[in-house]
Amino acid sequence: MTIKQHPDYLEENDRLLFTTAYIDLILQSRENQGGDMKERMQNAMADLDFSESSAGYQDMLLNATFMHLNEQQYRHLKAVRGKPYFARMDFLRDRDQNPEKIYIGKTSLYDRETQDQIIVDWRSPIANLYYEGRLGEVSYEAEEKMHHGELVLKRQYMIEEGHLNDFRDIDITTKDDLLQESLSQSASSRLTDIVATIQEEQNQVIRADMRRPLIVQGVAGSGKTTIALHRVSFYIYSATSFIPENLMILAPNRLFIEYISEVLPELGVESVWQTTFIDFFYDSTGLKIKLIPLHHDLKTLIEAQDSNETQTIRLLSKIKSSLSFKDMLIGYLKDIETHMISEEHFRVGRFIIYKASKIKRLFQVEYAYLPFYQRLEKIKRILREQLKAKKKLIVRDIQKRYDDRIEQVRFHSKDPQKRHERILKLMDKQEALIKEVEHDAKTAIKTYMAQYKKQNALSLYKELMADPDKLVSFCQDNQIDRQTLELLSKETMRNLKKRRVTIEDLAPIILIQHDVLGLKTKQEIKHVVIDEAQDYSPFQFYTLRHVLGTSLFTILGDLSQGIFSFRGTTNWEEIQKEIFPKANIRLLKQSYRTTVEIMTLANEVIRLANIPGTIKAVPVVRHGLKPYFHKLKDQQSLIKDLEKTVDNMRNEGLKTFAMIGKTEQACGHIKQLLDEASNLQTTLLKEDEDLREKDVVIVPSALAKGLEFDGVILINMGESYKKEDIEIKLLYVAMTRPLHQLHLFSEDPSSFLLESDASLQMIENLN
Repeated sequence: MTIKQHPDYLEENDRLLFTTAYIDLILQSRENQGGDMKERMQNAMADLDFSESSAGYQDMLLNATFMHLNEQQYRHLKAVRGKPYFARMDFLRDRDQNPEKIYIGKTSLYDRETQDQIIVDWRSPIANLYYEGRLGEVSYEAEEKMHHGELVLKRQYMIEEGHLNDFRDIDITTKDDLLQESLSQSASSRLTDIVATIQEEQNQVIRADMRRPLIVQGVAGSGKTTIALHRVSFYIYSATSFIPENLMILAPNRLFIEYISEVLPELGVESVWQTTFIDFFYDSTGLKIKLIPLHHDLKTLIEAQDSNETQTIRLLSKIKSSLSFKDMLIGYLKDIETHMISEEHFRVGRFIIYKASKIKRLFQVEYAYLPFYQRLEKIKRILREQLKAKKKLIVRDIQKRYDDRIEQVRFHSKDPQKRHERILKLMDKQEALIKEVEHDAKTAIKTYMAQYKKQNALSLYKELMADPDKLVSFCQDNQIDRQTLELLSKETMRNLKKRRVTIEDLAPIILIQHDVLGLKTKQEIKHVVIDEAQDYSPFQFYTLRHVLGTSLFTILGDLSQGIFSFRGTTNWEEIQKEIFPKANIRLLKQSYRTTVEIMTLANEVIRLANIPGTIKAVPVVRHGLKPYFHKLKDQQSLIKDLEKTVDNMRNEGLKTFAMIGKTEQACGHIKQLLDEASNLQTTLLKEDEDLREKDVVIVPSALAKGLEFDGVILINMGESYKKEDIEIKLLYVAMTRPLHQLHLFSEDPSSFLLESDASLQMIENLN
């Protein structure tokens, strides 16, 4: 049966015609600032192919009073015009006779006169029934009240450019079919949002309590990034009196920001602060200092032959990323605070204007909520006010004191000559003392404040790191031995002397900037969303919470993809216990990106890693081809097989491809071979490089995280992944990048840590 033969087709087509016509008229009303809308409506209706039973819709159009649109509402409504809604549900409320027909879309639309909902926003409370409700008795909460009833119908629409192509009534089986269709698309054409196919476990994360921190452990391909964006959208929709600028998205890189800057407006989200932790560092401190590339240490750990070098990297990275090092920094800052105010009174000459004890109280108690140097500015203003007020009193006191003494001389001295001389001398002293006070008062503030020399955050950090004795003194309970702290000092100063820092240095410097000088950025942040959060250290999480002044974080990551675990997070429980004690932890086990066959192979690899509480990904039931293993013989046959493999995938409708090598050096070699002996056009991907317009990329495994492609080719030429946690995770990341096909090129499957070839299709050659 075709869609037009469906008994509800005419009704559904009329509804779509009505909705798009209504949107067109609202848009025209705003564009033309009103005008003769009645005539415009009649002309529009004459062009529409309504069925004979559509009188109700036509009457609504003729009598509509259109809502006023602001600029943002106008843009959103214009964006959804071609697909105004994606679903419908019929909800029969308790004690009602007839069910409501609720059409769900990306934005809401209602009739101004009747307040009837034409489209219900997907983020509204009632729309939750579409994502989590089963046909039958259901309930939802809105405005702190429970609403009960029966869900009679759930229907999803395929609408393109205002045309109704198809619709299906949803039960569990049909819902799976719709999801399968969505997942079977190419990476280049997949929806940038998942609003129509949000799954129940994803919906629960999106709508989780916004008043508490949320930590999400999601397996590869579970949709963490899109869930994060939809949660931002839901938060802005549901929060009362919320300003989008108060929300911060911390992205893993600038490429991600480019991606979400295109997606967020489609979700009704604009003006949120999108940045990376590195850019936040530079914006917050204003420091001009070079950052050693993020992958430098990872590259060394993979490629270095010197075990001492790798041990040092692991040890020092772990220390600087730890909460123990955070405690050392806090001790250092407390010491600065305690000794910053001198024991000197604020004086003008011999006169005390403000006692040292009072100044210390201002600094340590009254203004404790401010950064140290901002406290000094406050104290400076108070001293200036005190000086202004007390200078007059001091002058009067001097005048009165000397006038009294002069009067006494006049009364008691009997010798006129001596009396005259003594009075002149007292008058000269009085004048000199007043002049001294006037003179000293002009420079008193400057002279007193000069003892508080301002240093930037970097110089204060250097002062700590250059002195092993200081590090030892601030190390609580001797958690780190002196020898290690001396090594930490030496290696850190080696970089700082060259005006360069590592990623691990950024959190402590930001902390110093915040507590001592104040952040350069003045934006008030109330909620923070972090993607790829497994790469953040406990110290980074603490610093962000502390300097932003909020604990409302949404943290999404996957410990199995923690390729920076030597400096990042290794378990969420520590983050919850020590930094976000009120946080909920949710698990996303379902993987939607790749096929059962590919995910089964990736799971074989990740089980080799020692990751506490590892959650094995459960692939959505989408079957495909077994991963291929191509036995590598020589370079000439490798080039031909790579060309043939890409051609075959293209012929099967796949569009985007990645060749993933273990290291940057290996990828450079692959690129050179292809450039010299192949017509295949490839791009060697560098950090933060834009993927658009590139259909075949060569990428090191460390840079593949967060990317996805239709087909992926893993290549090992004379190298192997080792059974070490970081390399296992790198391989797991690489294996979970494809949507549809995975090909492995090597001399033996063991180079990919595979103990058998049972999960592979073995190919000798493609000729």
